[in-house]
Amino acid sequence: MKDLTPTPAGAPDAVRASSMPGSVIVSMLIDALIILLAFSVAGTTRLTLLKSVDYALDPVLGNWDSQAGVYCLLLFICTYIWIAHGYRLFSDKSLELAHELRMLVQSCLNAGLVLSGLMFMAHVVDLSREILVFLTISSAVGLCIHRGLVHHIHQPGAKRVADARNVVIVGTNQLSYALSQHLRHNPRLEYNVVGFAEFPGCRLSPEVTPNTIVGDIADLEALKRRYFVDVLVITEFYAYDQTLGLVGQARELGIDVLAISGYYSEIVTSASTSFLGIFPVSPLYSANSRPVAQFIKRIIDIVASSTGLFMAAIPMLLIALIIRLDSDGPAFYLSERIGRWGRPFKCLKFRTMVLNAEALQKDLEKLNERDGILFKLKNDPRITPVGRLLRKYSVDEVPQLINVLRGEMSLVGPRPPLAQEVAKYNPEYLHRLAVMPGLTGLWQVQARQDSSFTRYIALDMAYVKNWSLLLDFKILLRTVDVVLRGTGV
Repeated sequence: MKDLTPTPAGAPDAVRASSMPGSVIVSMLIDALIILLAFSVAGTTRLTLLKSVDYALDPVLGNWDSQAGVYCLLLFICTYIWIAHGYRLFSDKSLELAHELRMLVQSCLNAGLVLSGLMFMAHVVDLSREILVFLTISSAVGLCIHRGLVHHIHQPGAKRVADARNVVIVGTNQLSYALSQHLRHNPRLEYNVVGFAEFPGCRLSPEVTPNTIVGDIADLEALKRRYFVDVLVITEFYAYDQTLGLVGQARELGIDVLAISGYYSEIVTSASTSFLGIFPVSPLYSANSRPVAQFIKRIIDIVASSTGLFMAAIPMLLIALIIRLDSDGPAFYLSERIGRWGRPFKCLKFRTMVLNAEALQKDLEKLNERDGILFKLKNDPRITPVGRLLRKYSVDEVPQLINVLRGEMSLVGPRPPLAQEVAKYNPEYLHRLAVMPGLTGLWQVQARQDSSFTRYIALDMAYVKNWSLLLDFKILLRTVDVVLRGTGV
């Protein structure tokens, strides 16, 4: 049995990123954007064909740019998404490519037929039928190309995506092993098998080696902290009373619980059967991850960071030049930080210290003004003159908008810690890594000058527990005031 002490930050096998909530919504949005692109292709195709028969004066879009045309286009998109969702094209990632492409074409044809019938019954005669035909064809072609590329990128043997969900299989029998092999050999399913959890009386299959057993399922909280478990899959019958207790604990920890269909019919009588690859499973509990809110948060991050980088491009170049003139060394500083679920990334900042700042820190440890594992000096001798001004107004962190755009950080969240800090965390502190680190956060606007590490962690944990879009908005507003007052050090 594996040791359940906290895993050092950056360990590649023990720490994986959790999947982005709302992946189905993202897939729907991508397909909707492809259909919008196909609509422009349909208009261009119609114009080209009409020119060839001397109808060049006919409007390109055949009145589809009118209000009625916009409504019909939106209806086509919504109908396609509804039909494709019924075919499980957004949720089932184990579909064969040929079957998936056939269902895509069928979804587009059905959407086209539905819209054509509604246009006929509503007597919509001023919209070009050629556009509808070309839209249906170009949508099918574009969607098939997109899905084909996705299959090619995620084909067996391809690199497992970084946002795969961490799965612990409850049971050690042959079915458990078969499921683990299926998930490991199908990276498109986006599941990372952490290992097997045993329980008293479970059957040990010869294929399940001791080093793949991560612990006893009774230690679920410890497993969650070490491996950032997203999903439990029960593949061997676990007593009813113990299963109910397991589901209750999983609810508190925010872990999805699935069971092989047929094990707990009394518990899941109202739940529908779904598939984990080729294995039929029944959901015992699904964590409320608020996918729509998370999706909106990511959209806000993308729009705000790209806009901010565009507006700050010239000032950033001037600041970089000033830094180079002020002291020796590069204008930017890359620091390895620990992101969501313990994934390391390179955090970008303007350089505010001398080149050998890290080596000099050892001589300054005794002057540390923060308690716990943090290090901070108000009058740090390593800070350059320009760097002190940049820190005062938090300008040194503006390049982190690139990290936000790349999906490594968010506008709001706990500050990304150093690897050596995470290595000293108590197990309960690891929960602050459950969300994306941010440019600003609750600690920055409430207790930035507070030297207490306990307060620092408590505020981060409070943010993780109480996160909402409204809370993010309030923190951003308070950040403006904090920055303008120049409270940075």
